[in-house]
Amino acid sequence: MSIVDPNYVDMGDLRKQDNVPLASFLDNADRADTSTLGGQPFFSGREAEIKMFRTTVNAIARGKMANATIVVEGPPGAGKSALLCQFIEELRSLPAIGTQPRAWLPVFMNAGSAMQPKSLMSAVDEAIALHLSKALIHAKDDEGYSALAQRLKAIVKSPEPESARDIARTILDRGVSAFGFHIGAKSDPNPASLIEVAALRQSQWSDWQIVLMLDEAQHISSATPNTDPHLLSSLHLGAVNLPMTFCAFGLPGTSNALANVGVSRTSFNHSARLSSLDPTSSEMVVDRCFTRYGVEDTGCWKSAILERSANWPQHLACYLNSALTTIRQHAGVADDLGAPDDDCLSIAIRQGDAQRKAYYGQRIKGLSASNFNYRSYAKHIIPMLRNAEGGLPLQDIGDALTSPPLSLPASHATDFLNAAQRSGLFVESDDGHLQLAIPTFAGYVMGEEPPPIPEPSAQSLDI
Repeated sequence: MSIVDPNYVDMGDLRKQDNVPLASFLDNADRADTSTLGGQPFFSGREAEIKMFRTTVNAIARGKMANATIVVEGPPGAGKSALLCQFIEELRSLPAIGTQPRAWLPVFMNAGSAMQPKSLMSAVDEAIALHLSKALIHAKDDEGYSALAQRLKAIVKSPEPESARDIARTILDRGVSAFGFHIGAKSDPNPASLIEVAALRQSQWSDWQIVLMLDEAQHISSATPNTDPHLLSSLHLGAVNLPMTFCAFGLPGTSNALANVGVSRTSFNHSARLSSLDPTSSEMVVDRCFTRYGVEDTGCWKSAILERSANWPQHLACYLNSALTTIRQHAGVADDLGAPDDDCLSIAIRQGDAQRKAYYGQRIKGLSASNFNYRSYAKHIIPMLRNAEGGLPLQDIGDALTSPPLSLPASHATDFLNAAQRSGLFVESDDGHLQLAIPTFAGYVMGEEPPPIPEPSAQSLDI
C-alpha cells in the first residue's frame, strides 16, 4: 500500500517554504539552506526526481529495505542541495509506518564523515533531539506530544524563548528520557563498527525510519581515519537490522565512490543525473519569487533573468538575488517591492554577471589547481563540443587528447576529463557522450565576456 502519491506535478503555486523574509532570502544568496533541513524557497521542477524519491519511500514502507539507496549526481550549481532539502521536506509530511509505527527521520550528514561509526551515531542522536525539540515547541494534543512536551519542559526549563536547535542542544547536554530510551548526557563507548552502533542504538532507534541525507557524497572513502569499511554497504544491503536507508548527493563520480565502499547495487530507477531545468520550471522560479515579494509589472525583468540564466539553477539564484537587491535599494522598502524601474535593469544584470563571473573564476582555479595545463586542454576540447549537437563520444574526445597537437598519455587524458567533470565543465550523458554541462562556464574558460546589456526596452537578452 502506498503512503504517498508518487506522481508529482509542480503547478507553480506558492508554498509554505516560500514564506521567507526578503532579507533572509537575499542573505542566503545562491545556496540552498541545508542547515535548516527544509525545502528551498521557490524550488521548482525536478518532477522525475521527486517521483523517484516517492516511489522509493513507498518501497521502504512496504518493507523493502535493501537497494533503497538513492544517488543524485550533478555538476556544481545544478541544484543538488536544493533537491536534498526538498527530499527532506517530503519526508516531513509522511505518516508513520510499520506495525509499531516509526516516524520518518531525515538525518543530514556531510559524506566525508559518513563512514565513521561515531559520527553516524551522533548525527542520528542529534536529529532525534532536534525532532523532539520541535515537538516541544509545537506540541498539540492530536499529535500525541503533550505528555512528552511536559517531560521535556521539566528538563530544558522554560524553552519558549529558545530556538529548536538550542533546545536540542540542551537535551543532548543534559539528557532526557523520551519514548522509553535515553538521549544525551550518557557516556557511550566509541563504536568502532556498525555492529557496535547497532548494539548501542538498535532499541533506541526503533521508533524512527531513518533516512541519511549524505551531501558531497563524492568524498565517501574508507581511507578516512576511524572508519568502518563495511558501514554503508551493510546498511544498503540490509545486513544490519536498523530501520535506516540513505540518499547520496554529489558531483559526477559519486556512483564510483559509492561502489568503492561496497554500495554498487544501485538500480537505474534509484539514480538521477541533474542538469539544467526545463524552461517552464525556470519561469515558475521567477514567478514564485516575484509574486512572494510583490514585484509587479515585471516587463523585461523576467525575460532578462530567464534569458541570462539559461535555465541553470545557480544562475537563476544569482540573477534573482541581484535583481531583488537592486529593486529593493531603488524602492527603499523592505518587502512588497512593487513595480521596478526598468532603468535599473542594466545595473541588476551587470551585478549578476559579476557574481556569475566570480563563481566560475573559482571553478576555473579549481580546475587549474589539478594541473596548470588543464585549462589549455579544455580550450582545445570546448570548440569540438560546441560544434557537435548532443556531444561527442568519449572515445573521440580521448583520441583528440592523445593525438597531436596535445599528444597526452592516455592516463593523463583520463585524469583531465575526470577533473573537468568534477569542476562542472563537462558532463557525460547516459549514452556515453561528453557534453558541455554549462555553456556559459565554457565561455569563461575560453576567456569570453558576457554579451552586452541591451537597452531597458528590450524584451529579451542573448546568452
